[in-house]
Amino acid sequence: MKAIESIRGFYSYTPPPRNPAVDRFLFLIGMVGTPLEMLHAYHNHEQDPAGFALRVFTLTYSVSALILTFRSDWGRKQSSVLTFGWLMLILLQQTLQNYREGFSLDHSIILFMGFPTGALFITSPRYFLAYISLTILMVTSASIGIEQPWEFKGRILLIFSYTTLAAVAVFFINYRLAQQLRKANERFRILAENANDIIALHDLKGHITYISPSAHRQFGYEDEEILGTSAFSLIYKPDREQAIESYHKLFLPPYPPVQLSYRVMKKDGTPIWVEAVGSAVFDENGKISQIVTTNRDISARKSAELELEAQNTELIRANRELDQFAYIVSHDLKAPLRGIATLTTLIEEDFGNQVLPEGISKHLQMMRDRTSRLERLIEDILAYSRAGKTQTQAQKINTQDCLLELVEILSLPPTFQITFQGEFPILTAKRVFFDQVFGNLLVNAHKHHDREGGQIILDCNKTEGGWNFSVSDDGPGIPENQHERIFEVFTQVESLDKTQGTGIGLAVIRRILNQVGGNIQVQNIKPRGCRFTVFWPESNDTQS
Repeated sequence: MKAIESIRGFYSYTPPPRNPAVDRFLFLIGMVGTPLEMLHAYHNHEQDPAGFALRVFTLTYSVSALILTFRSDWGRKQSSVLTFGWLMLILLQQTLQNYREGFSLDHSIILFMGFPTGALFITSPRYFLAYISLTILMVTSASIGIEQPWEFKGRILLIFSYTTLAAVAVFFINYRLAQQLRKANERFRILAENANDIIALHDLKGHITYISPSAHRQFGYEDEEILGTSAFSLIYKPDREQAIESYHKLFLPPYPPVQLSYRVMKKDGTPIWVEAVGSAVFDENGKISQIVTTNRDISARKSAELELEAQNTELIRANRELDQFAYIVSHDLKAPLRGIATLTTLIEEDFGNQVLPEGISKHLQMMRDRTSRLERLIEDILAYSRAGKTQTQAQKINTQDCLLELVEILSLPPTFQITFQGEFPILTAKRVFFDQVFGNLLVNAHKHHDREGGQIILDCNKTEGGWNFSVSDDGPGIPENQHERIFEVFTQVESLDKTQGTGIGLAVIRRILNQVGGNIQVQNIKPRGCRFTVFWPESNDTQS
C-alpha cells in the first residue's frame, strides 16, 4: 500500500510556480531559429510541405506563447505547460527532418541529445511521462519504418536508449530540486500568510515589488492596489520626509539596518502606527539589488506610550505644584509659630521677677514644646517632599570618612560608643543622599535608646551588585509587627511626647533609597537592640 501511495503521490505531484523568463527564452529561440531553418530549406530548394507547415506552426506557437506569458496571467501560470507543448513540437520537427534525411547518424545524435536536454524544463511527473512516451513512440516507429540495414537501426536505438536513461536522470535531478524549492516556497508562504508582521520587497526607487498577505488584513489594500506603487505614498504625510531620509541611509556604507516608527494610511484613510526595519539585499556582485522591510503594527503600544507620556507630564506638573505648595505652607506656617513661641517669652517677661503660678508656667512650656514640635514637623514634611530630588552631581565619596564626619556633626553623647567594622568602599553617589540616610539612622539609634549610654556599630560588606551597610544598636529593639509600618509617614513606635519625633525620618530614608536603586530592612538582634541594613548599589544611573 505504501508503494502504491508513493506512486500515486509521485504522479499527482504539482510543481511549484516558476519564473516564466526561462520559458520565454525558449519561445524566443523558436521565434528566431524556426525562420532561419525555413530560409535554409528555401536556399537548398528543399521540397517538404509537411516540414514547412510544421515550422510555420512552431513559429506561430512560439510567438503566441511568448505573448501569453507577457500579457496574460493565465499564460504566466501555465508557462510550464506551454513549454511542454513547445518541446514536443521541436522533437516532432527534428524527427520528421531526420526521417526525410534517412535518419543519418549525425542527425539522429542531434535529435536524441535534444531529448534529455528538454527534460531540464519539465518538473511535472505527468508531463514527463507524456513527454518520454510520445518521444519513444515517435522515434521507434520512425526507426522501424526506415529502409536502412538493421545494424544502423540498432545503432540508432542504442543511442536512443542511452539518451532515454540520461533524460530520466536529468528529470529526477530536476524533480528533486523542484521538490526542495516547493517545500521552501511552502514554508515561506505559510510564514508570510500567517505572520502578523508585514513583509515587503522594494526596488531601489522604493516601489513595492512584493508584499505579504498580512497587508490586506491590517491595511485593507489588495495586492494590485499596492504592487508597483511607491511605499512612501502610503506613509502619513507628516512622517513621510523622515521615512525617506531613513530609506536613503540604507544605501550608505556600512549598510546597517534602519529602524523607524511612522504612521501608514489604511485604505479607509485612518493612520496606523507601524515599526519598520529595513535592510539592504545584495546580489552576487555585492551590489544592492532590493530592499526588504518588515512592518509591525504598534498602534496599541504607541497609544500606551502617548498615554504614559501625558500622565508623566501631568505628574511632573502635580509634583511641581506640590513642591511649591509645601514650600509656601511651610513658610507661611513658620512665621505664626515663631510668633507664638515669642509670645510665651513676652508673657514671662511681663511678669518680671514675679513667680508664675505653676499652672501658667506649665502651660507656657507646653505651648513652646508644641510649637517647636510643629515646626519640626513642617521641616520634616518639607524634607520628605524633597527627598531624592536634590539636583546635585554624583561624586566619589569615601563612605567611612563621611560616616566619621556625620558622627562628629551630630555630637552624640560621649556615653555612646561608635564602632566601625568591615571594609567601607569608595562610592560614586550624591553626598547629600548618603548623609541624609545615615544621619537619620544614627539619630534614631540614639534618640530611641532606653538608656543614657549605649553602643552603635557601623558595619559594611560587599554583596552582589553593591554594598550592605548596617547600623546596629543595643537599645530596646522594635516589635516585629511594626517592622514594616515604621517606614510609613507619621508612624512611630513610641509616643510623640517621649521622643519629640515626627515619624517621617525613616520614610525619607526609604524614599531616597528607592530613588538610587537601593533598599532598607530592619531586624531585631539578641539579646537586645535592632539592626538597619541598607543596600546601596555599586553603580546606578539615577545617582549621576
